[in-house]
Amino acid sequence: IKKTEYKDIYELEQECIRLTTDLKKRGMYKGFKETLTKLYTKSGHFIFELIPNAEDCDAEEIIFELKKDKLIFKHNGKKLFTLANVDAITNVGNSTKNEEGNSIGKFGVGFKSVFEYTNTPEVHSGEYHFVIKDMYIPHPIENVDYCSNTIFILPFDISGKSKEDCFNEIGETLRNLNPETLLFLSHIKKIVCKIDSEEWILKRNDSPNLLGSKDLCTLSKNKAGTATTTSTHYIRFFDTIKINVSEKDENDIIKYYEKKIDIGIAFKAQLNEKSGWSIKPIIYNDNPAGKVFTFFPCEAEKSGLCFHIHAPFALTVNREKLRNEPDNEIIKNKIVDLLHSNLTKIREDNLLNMDFLKSLPNDED
Repeated sequence: IKKTEYKDIYELEQECIRLTTDLKKRGMYKGFKETLTKLYTKSGHFIFELIPNAEDCDAEEIIFELKKDKLIFKHNGKKLFTLANVDAITNVGNSTKNEEGNSIGKFGVGFKSVFEYTNTPEVHSGEYHFVIKDMYIPHPIENVDYCSNTIFILPFDISGKSKEDCFNEIGETLRNLNPETLLFLSHIKKIVCKIDSEEWILKRNDSPNLLGSKDLCTLSKNKAGTATTTSTHYIRFFDTIKINVSEKDENDIIKYYEKKIDIGIAFKAQLNEKSGWSIKPIIYNDNPAGKVFTFFPCEAEKSGLCFHIHAPFALTVNREKLRNEPDNEIIKNKIVDLLHSNLTKIREDNLLNMDFLKSLPNDED
């Protein structure tokens, strides 16, 4: 996050009040709010703006607690809010995370989507406790003790949408949350979704030594109080690469720099008691169903592959599609290299069989 120019949250609040007042005078505030709160094609998708904050703060576990009148989001990230974070979350795109290749969030733009459900989100983290008013104004909450975790509270106080509708829309999103959300995250390994009296638990268990040098992981989802658990196994391969990128700064001057990024691929794995582990193609209705991930699945993107791929691609603002940029093409070629470089390891682990070959692309994919 860029360093803030303000000495404390009170000075930042006054500046945000001035800027928001100017937006309202010019008739721009309403248009900005409509645009920023309607980024996603699916209701409740704003939760994918909360999860990145936790991942970038090195959290290992996150909790969504949905009540009739609000949503509470907690994480145990080691990095707590600073004044620069307060500035960033009340701003739009005030971040240098483009240079930090493996950071997910871009505070400001995506977070504004919570205002589809709330007018007054609260943030409690470390020494900072504040409510965000009019999307941009951080108003300090006084006389609150130091908070060792980070907590977001989103009261359902928006006009035009009932508390019941907010509860139902967000509840549906949380119930349908796929454990694949955890597949390519570095830190978060557990998501708990408490929906009124229900509780869903999503986990990723890593077994890096079970297949020699391979990264075998198990994704699971369980509804508390039931014996039913759905589990899927994946074999993952990763690499860290360097790419040269350029972008314009605030003065339209082109800046060149080298960026390190992590890329990955994940094959679906299956254990047979007699023959051991094997790789299975990811298909749906006999068609390739591998997904494109930039930490989370890009909903509108289709790879035509039978395995999942991951990289910090340049995405559209709503994170649903890849942008048509040269950097993305470079990264795609690096993912091909990653697959090539691991073929020998796959053979050494006795995974190079017909099922694996069915997972590889052909000219028609």
